[in-house]
Amino acid sequence: MSFLSAQWHVQTNGILHQNFVGYAIDAVNENTAAFILHTDSSHVYLTQSSGHQWDLIFSIFPEDIIDISIIDEEKIWFCTGYPASIYNTLDGGETWIEQFSDSTITPFFNYIEMFDENNGIAMGDVVSDNNGPAIFLRTTNGGIDWVSVNDSAFGGYSGDLWRRIDFVDLNTGYYRESGINPNLLFKTADGCATWTSTSLPQNYGHVLKFYDENIGIAVDFRSYNRTFDGGLNWEESVRPDTNDPNWGIDVEFHPTDPSKVWFAGGNQVFFSSDSGVTWNVE
Repeated sequence: MSFLSAQWHVQTNGILHQNFVGYAIDAVNENTAAFILHTDSSHVYLTQSSGHQWDLIFSIFPEDIIDISIIDEEKIWFCTGYPASIYNTLDGGETWIEQFSDSTITPFFNYIEMFDENNGIAMGDVVSDNNGPAIFLRTTNGGIDWVSVNDSAFGGYSGDLWRRIDFVDLNTGYYRESGINPNLLFKTADGCATWTSTSLPQNYGHVLKFYDENIGIAVDFRSYNRTFDGGLNWEESVRPDTNDPNWGIDVEFHPTDPSKVWFAGGNQVFFSSDSGVTWNVE
């Protein structure tokens, strides 16, 4: 897959809704991606042409679709909030099945990631309004069963949807808690069975993204920090100078080269070819 810097094009062909909020997007390759947008309802769009054409494949009300994960043009999963449910399709959106919905376990899903057609992780809020813990569910059979796996409950609540959690495979994931001072970064290497903690740089990290089990980035409105040893040590780099100094929206690594990084903040996109040492506006 090749990426060209500084060449961006608006791709809205086929999107039927106006004045929408784009919420989450997941891509398989340069051609195929699924996209969530919110109007008075939530909608799922699919492209198989690099965004030249988008097809509406699902709408739902009153639930909000929060996150989406796509394996190929046929197999797609998404999760919702209030009520918390997980849906999937195996035929590109022709038919959908509600795989999970249990308000006694979680009322609101924040995150879902499928690593292949069988294995995936979802994360939701705790049922009560106290400070944690987050709820982690795991599937190994394509979502036929979603099993709660955070038996070693820990830490604070899930403070910000999918921005503060990232799994690189079924076993290895990172989670930044909220509601406890200092905030901690937790890591699992055994599929959520056990977790270890390490301090986050400066007790912040609004956006968390890992390339693999070692290389990761934590971004907030004050700093941009990198780790090359799974969060044991962090080094501060220069945060992109955005026109929205209070927030970072997302960070993405190139799929085969961790030195290439994209950062979205405000209404700007930045690109770095040196792991975030220097940045250029896209």
